Amino acid sequence: MNRDLERELQARFPRFFRDLHGDPRKTGMSRGCEFADGWYRLLERLCEELEPVAPPEFQFDQVKEKFGRMRIYARNGNEETMRLIHQAAEESLRVCEECGATEGVTTEWAEWLRTLCRSCLVCRRRRLGVNPTNTNEDDAE
Repeated sequence: MNRDLERELQARFPRFFRDLHGDPRKTGMSRGCEFADGWYRLLERLCEELEPVAPPEFQFDQVKEKFGRMRIYARNGNEETMRLIHQAAEESLRVCEECGATEGVTTEWAEWLRTLCRSCLVCRRRRLGVNPTNTNEDDAE
């Protein structure tokens, strides 16, 4: 995620992003939010939902994409914070990581597993030099 968006989240939710760009020996947040800007609104909404239920010590340890979905590791949470994080991870499978679209979204191999809308998938495949109209089955032949 671009740094301006990260700073915006940190300004609005400072306790969740305490370690943003901190010491890499102490936090996974040293690399920032490790996914494209399309999931910004999803993360923003998650933070809004966490704010009233998260204990004061709650914070993110790592925010990234893994296997095509948003993955958030946190500490000092409770059952409700974990439920909300899990819910956002599931929702990320229906939101394009690149542009935030919710129509025509699929999780597919595109350099690595990515959750992308059709348009972003075609662009990604072009950048990789793969025929953008191929399906996964076509690539295996």
